[in-house]
Amino acid sequence: MPDLDRLPRGFHPAWRAVADALRGQQPPPVVGDAIDKALARTVRGAGGLQWLLGLAGAVVACQEQGLLGPLEAFADSLEPVRATGVGSAFLDAAWSLAATEPPSEAPGSALDALVQSGLERMVDKLCVGPLAPDLVPTVYSSTDHLSTHVKRCIAEAQVACIARQITRRGCSGDVRAPRGRLSRPGTKGLLYEPIA
Repeated sequence: MPDLDRLPRGFHPAWRAVADALRGQQPPPVVGDAIDKALARTVRGAGGLQWLLGLAGAVVACQEQGLLGPLEAFADSLEPVRATGVGSAFLDAAWSLAATEPPSEAPGSALDALVQSGLERMVDKLCVGPLAPDLVPTVYSSTDHLSTHVKRCIAEAQVACIARQITRRGCSGDVRAPRGRLSRPGTKGLLYEPIA
């Protein structure tokens, strides 16, 4: 039986609160709030993400041409350090989006879609993926049970808000977690809470 107090080797410290919330099967709003903070801290730690502008351009070119050549060329020219870790989530999102039809929205929407999809994939790559072998079957009955819970948690997170912050600031990586939506009663409020 795995030791649930220990995190896998190389686990990003920003995701510890999310890992603890998932281990405790916390409600989706609690996990979603932790995801917001972890995403913001991870993006800040990654520094500039200006290369995402070029990646979004390559995705648009792929969608218009119906070929993956522009994305392959961009990925080959990318520094290896950008293609691993945090950047790998955005690259995975780019490959997925490149194979879809181009959206009939504003030109900036390609970057918005790429960043939002990349952030959602980051949750799986940096937290859920490494933890899954320890969580199933000790905490969650099956991988489907874990996947369903994680989807609900991501739906509660404010990923779109973080993505807008990233794109509005030119992908500089200067983002803050949105204000939490959980009510946190003070001492007076806790005095009248029933003991469960």
